[in-house]
Amino acid sequence: MRGHRLLWTGLLIAPFLAVAADTPREIPVVAKNWEYQPNVIELCSGERVRLLIETQDRDHGFEFKAAGVKVKLLKGKVTPVEFTAPAPGTYEFRCAFYCGKGHKGMKGQVVVRNC
Repeated sequence: MRGHRLLWTGLLIAPFLAVAADTPREIPVVAKNWEYQPNVIELCSGERVRLLIETQDRDHGFEFKAAGVKVKLLKGKVTPVEFTAPAPGTYEFRCAFYCGKGHKGMKGQVVVRNC
């Protein structure tokens, strides 16, 4: 009887655990004054991530080629950007929309490790 209770408890809990594991980790990012804050993002290979990028001063862009991501970021908005972290390594992300004199320097790094 006790074994059946444990089995049923496991069967009832398992779907909720699967949902929790599929939920991407959310990371807030600010884009302003030709920089991203933070400008280094550390991830685990294969991790699902949702960047919540807030643009404060003007329209910008976000391009992370290693994950096939390229989006326009609108001033005053939070743009969710979701992807799965690639293989271990250090990758660049950058602004993909001309935003003024500091545009070329608006970039950062994604550092991916085996976790």
